Amino acid sequence: MSRRGYTLVELMIAMVLLGLVMAGASGVYVAAQRFLNGMINNDVRVVTPSLALEAIIRRTKAANQIVFDAGNNQIKLRTDPNRTPENTADDVWFKYRVIGSRLRWTQAAVEAGDVGGGDPDVEPDLRVRPGSGFAMLNPSATGAANVLQITIITNEGSPPVDQTVRSSVAVAEMVKA
Repeated sequence: MSRRGYTLVELMIAMVLLGLVMAGASGVYVAAQRFLNGMINNDVRVVTPSLALEAIIRRTKAANQIVFDAGNNQIKLRTDPNRTPENTADDVWFKYRVIGSRLRWTQAAVEAGDVGGGDPDVEPDLRVRPGSGFAMLNPSATGAANVLQITIITNEGSPPVDQTVRSSVAVAEMVKA
């Protein structure tokens, strides 16, 4: 360094060194972002069974009629969005069914028909395990209130961990298919 300042060579060396430090720091930043995004995505997937259960429970509580089909591991919920009990033509049926490792659903204007393999998933990334499905507790033949039990068992996250979410909903009118 002379008395007047830095030489051109000294400035160029300083800029190259600064560039190397910045490249290293940005690489560490990008790797940290990828790691954190992966953690967040896994956390969301772990919450997915709870969200699916919450959606089914919300519709079950709003249903005017529930048809329970144990043979097909399926429930059908009749709702009346227009609140016209005398007119069932405007009612909407929500149908849920466990098919293999998927929890599928559909919406229809009539009760007839079942949920099929081509119908959408309740939650796209949700894979359920054996034991998931629907059960009717305290059937009306015993004189007790009808209770629908919904169970969702998954193996999600990193590392995969079995997670069971279960809820029971008391319903006024349930029909066995």
